[in-house]
Amino acid sequence: MNSTWHRRRFISLAMAAGVVAGGFVALDAAPAVAYTQVGVGAITWAYTDARQPFQTHVNEAADAPVGVWRDSAGKTHLSRSYFTFDISSFAGATIPAAEIVTSEKSANDCTAEPAVELRRTADFTAPTWRRPPADSGLVDGTPTTEGCPSWRDAWDVRDTLIAALAAGRSTVTLELRVPQHLEANPRYGRTFDHAVKLIVQYNRAPRVPTGLSVDSQVCGSAPYYLGSAQPRLSAADSDPDGDSGSSDELVSVTFAIAPVSDPTQRTELTTIPFPPRTNASVTVPDGVFSDGQTYQITARAVDDDAAVSGWSELCTVVVDFVPPANPPLVSSVQYPPGFVLPGSGGPGIPGQFTFSANGETDIAGYLWGELSPTEFVGADALGGSATITWTPQSSGPKRMFVVSVDRAGHRSPQVIYQFLVKSASA
Repeated sequence: MNSTWHRRRFISLAMAAGVVAGGFVALDAAPAVAYTQVGVGAITWAYTDARQPFQTHVNEAADAPVGVWRDSAGKTHLSRSYFTFDISSFAGATIPAAEIVTSEKSANDCTAEPAVELRRTADFTAPTWRRPPADSGLVDGTPTTEGCPSWRDAWDVRDTLIAALAAGRSTVTLELRVPQHLEANPRYGRTFDHAVKLIVQYNRAPRVPTGLSVDSQVCGSAPYYLGSAQPRLSAADSDPDGDSGSSDELVSVTFAIAPVSDPTQRTELTTIPFPPRTNASVTVPDGVFSDGQTYQITARAVDDDAAVSGWSELCTVVVDFVPPANPPLVSSVQYPPGFVLPGSGGPGIPGQFTFSANGETDIAGYLWGELSPTEFVGADALGGSATITWTPQSSGPKRMFVVSVDRAGHRSPQVIYQFLVKSASA
């Protein structure tokens, strides 16, 4: 089975500060250099034996023989060993280093220079000495060793792994053998632990941020009307190397803001690094947005290996810093304005109240209430009117507080609509 040996991080650069923004510098953090390292066991292994040229040995609970060796009866054998690894989890990753690692169980002659090649072959099902997996060439002919028998032998496989992934392969099979010109020499025979590991340093780019929002309003296909000079931009980041929590991958999010009229005047703001699956956010400094301008905002993620995601979909923002100048107009047939006796309507008698924009063209709705304007009702069209039904519960003078609200959330001056509810006995 495929097994994870260990996972750890290598962080060699500390977090730094500084972001380039259009016309100013804002606080930021530069990504540190770090990679995830993982050890993967072979999904299957086998060895072949020249003494048994038609016999297969697959996934046996035995050491992996290479070159000449003797069995318990003193008979001489000549073997090669094969290991297949699942590499699908590294697809699309940046791989700075990869190696095959195992340990020696025995060495026939420690005075002989270690000579074991690592070669790439075709995948196998039931290999034999006479029908071995097809050879694809030398991977590494000079292993690093530690002692004799060596507690750690390692072969560089980075280029081979990258090439296999580039070819769209999900597995790679590697062969351990003594070089052909030395293979029959008993001095160079060795046996290895068959639990060979593929050790890979890798990094995958973060995913494209999702849920881009402005002041907690998630962007959609329609433009967002912005009334704040310093809004909060947010987006959710995620990273395939850190989402599970088994890695200490850190991710920052860069927000880019550019006016539609001149996209070259681009401002970028980057968050400090956080663990993935964080709702990253920044506050836009004053001066980035100008009244009356339309902007497009996007975001991308950067991990601490400096790998970057693609940019998110664009969020269009129309800036409007000017509130409505005129208060709304209020009218009612059932409850006309003024305190003229005996009044109108009565307790329990509903009345309709119509709010209109009073010449303001970008009114989106109205806030109203008996004590303060807290209840919202949308306008029937931009700059249009809205009608609500309200039923008094008692007679006497009443007040209704009303303000209009534009698309950017600005409130107009307040109007107080006063009227008299007729007593039931009048």
